[in-house]
Parts: sequence; C-alpha cells; structure tokens
Amino acid sequence: MPQGTAMAEYGDDIVVTGPTGTRTLSGEAARPSGDLLAASDGRTPLSEVVPTIGDEATTLAVAERLVAAGLLYPVERLSAFDVDDVHRSLLEGLLLELDADRRPGFADRVQSLTVGRYGDAATTERLGESLAALGCTTSETDPDVVVFVESDAAADRQTVNRAWLDSEATLVRAAVHGPEVEIGPVLSPSSESCLACLTTREELNDAGQQLSYRALNPASTYETAFCSHVLTQLALRAGLGRLPPELVGRLVRLDLRTLDYSDARLFGVPGCEACDGGS
Repeated sequence: MPQGTAMAEYGDDIVVTGPTGTRTLSGEAARPSGDLLAASDGRTPLSEVVPTIGDEATTLAVAERLVAAGLLYPVERLSAFDVDDVHRSLLEGLLLELDADRRPGFADRVQSLTVGRYGDAATTERLGESLAALGCTTSETDPDVVVFVESDAAADRQTVNRAWLDSEATLVRAAVHGPEVEIGPVLSPSSESCLACLTTREELNDAGQQLSYRALNPASTYETAFCSHVLTQLALRAGLGRLPPELVGRLVRLDLRTLDYSDARLFGVPGCEACDGGS
C-alpha cells in the first residue's frame, strides 16, 4: 500500500488512514479492497496485482474506486522518478491529494518546477539535492518558487524580498534559531505582505504577535535535515498549487527538543515601501 497508509479491521469494516484522510471500507468491497491495498507495494503495476486477489473483473472495479478515492494509484504515475523511500513517500502523498483528472500529468509538472534558493548554504544545499533527485531545476532565474533560509551569513531579506517581488513566484521562508526551526511566512504572488513587512512587525512587535528578533545560531545536522525536508515538501506543494491555506501568511516556530510550537500571522504594513501591503 502507499507509504504512510495504515489499515485496521473492525468487525467486517476496514478503516484506512492515508495521505488523504481516514475512510471506512464497508460491505462486500471491504475485503477485496483491504487485500488489494495490502498487496500493492508501490512498484508492481496494478495489472499484475489485480489477478492475484480474486475475480479479476470485481477486483478491477474495486481498484478503480480506490484510485478515485485517493487511496491507491497506478505505479506508472511515478515511474519517471528513481528515488529512495523517503522521497517516494513524499511524492505519493502529493499525488494522492490531487484530483484524479490531474494525476496523469503529475510527473511532468513536478519535473518542470524551477526553485530559486537563497540563504543558509548547508540547508539550501540539502534542499537542492532533494529537488535534483526529483528532477526539479534549481535556479534563481524565473523561478516558480523562491526558498529563503535565513542565517547570519545569508543573503539579506531586502535582496531576497526584491527578487521575489519582481517574480511571479511563491515565497517560502525559513530560519533556524539553534534547536528551534521557524517556517514561514509562505507568501503567494497575490499576498498583501512581504519580508519588509516582517522586518517592520518584528521591530514594532505589533499587536502582540511576538514577532521579535532572535539570534540566528548555527544549525546542527539534524536541524538542517529537518528544515530541508520540510522545505522540499513546501516547495513542491507551492509549485503544484497545493499549499494548505492555513500556512499562507503565517509563521510557525517548532522547538525540536520539546516539539512545542507557536504560530503567528503576518499582516501587511500600511505604506510599506516594498509592497505597499497594507493599502
């Protein structure tokens, strides 16, 4: 079954939890559905799996319903990718979230993405490696997505902000404060705020948002790996138009020691010289 998917039996029902949520399979189709999911390894074509389950016509109909429900996919959809299990799990989740009529073009869309990288060398290098493994292009020229990882030695906000505002890209920002990772804001081309607004809000600590300056401390290998993995997923989601709405315009801080987190919304600053976001 797709990675990240789990099944549990409750009487005659089978509950499946996966990238698209939790569903209960009931009735005559429950057992063949469970058998089909269990037998699907993500690499064997469904045409070879279906005959091993039972009546081919019945099982094929069950497979079609599972595909439509986002619980299963034809492995041919990911045949263009030669990746490890971590990257494959990421791709499976994104693929299954798409409407069925958009899945056939999934590989082409992913491999046509261009991501511009700015900031912390260690994190952006790992991000570049992940994106290259997926067939994406990394370039600051005409990007679909701009990723900025702040550090003391990184390109400053003003430079990145101007590059993003001059593009039609989605911006994904991150920063590492020792063991604390900050993701956001994520800003679309139509956002009414920018990184200059973030700087102003930090300086003013406006409206109790607690967007205060913090020292940028060197990140460990663990923090760099975590941050680059999250940014890979967000870059792909941004390029595919699958960003969760609740992430846009927000900052999320996660302490990797305690897993405590907090979040805040970035509002545009009236009269901002960069974006005029609050007008």
